[in-house]
Amino acid sequence: MHEVSPKWTAQRRRTMRKPGKSDRLDAHAVARLLREEAETLPVVLPEEQEAASVELWSRLREDVVAGMTRLRNRLHALLLLCEPDYHQRLPRLPRLTTQAGIRSCQEYTALGTGGLARARGQAVRQLAAQVALLARQERDLRANIERAVAEHFAPLTAIEGVGPLVAAGLIAELGPPRSGFGVPLLAALAGVAPLEASSAGGVRHRLNRRGNRRLNSLLYHIAIVQARCYAPARAYLARRQQEGRTPNEARRALKRQLVRRVWHHWQACWSSKSATSPATASTLAP
Repeated sequence: MHEVSPKWTAQRRRTMRKPGKSDRLDAHAVARLLREEAETLPVVLPEEQEAASVELWSRLREDVVAGMTRLRNRLHALLLLCEPDYHQRLPRLPRLTTQAGIRSCQEYTALGTGGLARARGQAVRQLAAQVALLARQERDLRANIERAVAEHFAPLTAIEGVGPLVAAGLIAELGPPRSGFGVPLLAALAGVAPLEASSAGGVRHRLNRRGNRRLNSLLYHIAIVQARCYAPARAYLARRQQEGRTPNEARRALKRQLVRRVWHHWQACWSSKSATSPATASTLAP
């Protein structure tokens, strides 16, 4: 199977004797393109089960966490509406980001005895129940991700600052390796390859805001963790700043260096899997 861009089929349709756009004309354009340039077209690889599962769980967890954050914000706003000083009246109420805090909100009773107080208390309890449900889903997804990464994508976690969740995010955005996809293409995809903006004889580069922003965010997370607790990364950042780079520019340079390590460990995930015999693979299955 080959990947065919709609732009290519549009170019083919414009060269036909009968102009227009329809399913029949599209099929004719695709057939002509495959007949003439099949060897140069990207090949669509079959779906890899472990990578597809991790991709599904990683993106579902991201949506669940975003939904949980919105509900917690709504819960906090509702509690402030019920009692502007609820933190002072309930000094033992845990934070809303903890399971204990959500359980307390599920048993919450608003001040007053009127219908409005009862309605507010019921709304707080309902929101807390929704947050608790999403929290259970997030824990289940996290457990699935951690188990899958430990079994199939452990080489990525050897990078300092990469845990199971970050490794799952990298797999979700990169998928399995493919021919011709090297370090420069990964840097461009992640938006960490600087763009040249030279002018009037001066050579300079500007920040690249293109590319996969989630992949860029994952590299930023790794860089931040390494800047805190990984000595070689801290030394690299210090050296870059001594050369006259700003802290942000030094961090971007570190992200560009991280691309090479991520690429090699990403490749190692599939190298280790191909080297695993069927008998060994059966022993690794849960």
